[in-house]
Amino acid sequence: MAIGNKELVLTEQDASFLKGKGLSTWRRFLPFKSNKVQENEEENHVDFLSSLDHKKVLTLTDSNIHQCVIADCCQPIPTDDALGYIDASLGRLVIHKRRCDEATRLKSNFGNNIIILTLGGSHAYGTNNEGSDLDIRGCALNSKMQILTNENFEQFVNNETDTTIYAFNKLVALLSNTNPNTIEMLGNKPEHYFYVSPIGQDLIDNAHLFLSKRACHSFGGYANQQLYRLNQKAAHQMSQSELEKHILKTLEFMQTDFTKKYTPYEDDSMKLYIDKAVQEGYDTEIFMDVKLHHYPLRDYCSMWNELQNTVRQYGKIGKRNEKAIEHGKIAKHSMHLIRLYMMCLDILEKERIITYREDEHDLLMDIRNGKYLDSNDQPIPEFFEMVNDYEKRLDYAKKNTSLPDNPNYKAINEFVASVNERVVKGEI
Repeated sequence: MAIGNKELVLTEQDASFLKGKGLSTWRRFLPFKSNKVQENEEENHVDFLSSLDHKKVLTLTDSNIHQCVIADCCQPIPTDDALGYIDASLGRLVIHKRRCDEATRLKSNFGNNIIILTLGGSHAYGTNNEGSDLDIRGCALNSKMQILTNENFEQFVNNETDTTIYAFNKLVALLSNTNPNTIEMLGNKPEHYFYVSPIGQDLIDNAHLFLSKRACHSFGGYANQQLYRLNQKAAHQMSQSELEKHILKTLEFMQTDFTKKYTPYEDDSMKLYIDKAVQEGYDTEIFMDVKLHHYPLRDYCSMWNELQNTVRQYGKIGKRNEKAIEHGKIAKHSMHLIRLYMMCLDILEKERIITYREDEHDLLMDIRNGKYLDSNDQPIPEFFEMVNDYEKRLDYAKKNTSLPDNPNYKAINEFVASVNERVVKGEI
């Protein structure tokens, strides 16, 4: 079986184990007898995948055969010419016939194109518990055809396992905006990477190119929306006027990016502010002054749609909160809000991406385990005092960080061009 360009050897005993005695079809997993057993198995899968050496032949033995899955699509047997594929959504090494159509598809989009495969979510943050899923994040190079023809491939997503494999070009665009869900991939603990190619290592080593003051808006925007959701769960709901202030703050985060995404305009060309309401039933409301001349209509419509959609989303959050309460996720959301502040402060103050929260582990786990919730599963005042302290620190860091306003686009573009050129030339 090929892993990268090498082989993995199947024996009759291996196939018999995977097939299972007395079963007419191949089984995908060994049965789990308890949550604790399943948790231990998941940890073993992580260790197994992390230990794979893509440059050496891997022979299946009694000690590792249970880490693999026989593909249902082609069901290879001993003596078949086979290849191995690390399925990120399963967290397993899946065995395919080399001529299998599904294997061909996987190899074209992934295969040797994978440059990073790593842990994501709570396991990457160090805040996982017995019920935490094993989330996987990764990056695959765009193929030659995708680069030359603009054939669309942005990401592979498996919602059931919260697994995402980003296309290289898509990932770079997200990293350039210090997107919280992707920038954390470059700051994982070394042992949390299942696989890193030389290009993947180059990307990790050049993480500093993507760091800029944009982190204030990307992390701040995520945190602000999360904070509103938690405020809605507090014993005393936000007043209408407080809600308007919160929505305005979110819109201002968005507006900061408008001049980068759309045709630039002067700072005083679009002003958002709060004043006495004219709408019935409101005490105050958000107003806007717009002074645009000879401005592209489509850009304006796009900005307007973003603002409108954000305001609408706030009206839907109440229903989401009810679902979160039903599923006991309030504590988890609270924990992630504080984690966002911590990661953003690391970027602004230390100019580093620190995904695993070792120093703050106990605090984060206290929050996740409900220490800052009351008997009705609502955040207590002490939690919001903590949030307020972090917001003050973040405001100070914004004003005093030495990071540039924007990432190093010149160096980033040179890196992307170099990688894609090598793909087109067949050097990768």
